Amino acid sequence: MNKVILGVLMLSIAMAGQAFAGGFSQTCKDIRLDGSHLQAECKSQRGDYGDTSTFKLNDYIGSSNGALVWNSHDFKAHCQNWGFQQASYNDALLVASCKNNVGEYVHTQINLNERISNIDSHLRYDN
Repeated sequence: MNKVILGVLMLSIAMAGQAFAGGFSQTCKDIRLDGSHLQAECKSQRGDYGDTSTFKLNDYIGSSNGALVWNSHDFKAHCQNWGFQQASYNDALLVASCKNNVGEYVHTQINLNERISNIDSHLRYDN
């Protein structure tokens, strides 16, 4: 019974747009890329959707030997053909082909839900 109550409480908090690490796609809609900028309409604490929020992915994601990585920057300089895929409720993916150490482009992806949150209808980075 306690697990059910805890689950309902956590879902209510998420639906209200409260902050906890990552998971932005669970409280946002119309998620898309504009170049390397992530854009979405996200729920506020009141439960309504705010104006479009924009997040500069290139400021927080880089590439290392062909893989997209957090806590870096400038993936655009080493990657091409990037795009957004909503693979599931929990997986909001940035996909790309990035150059590895021998100069070949390899397919890679990173789950944006790992580090991007909806904070009162604004996309924010979680360290």
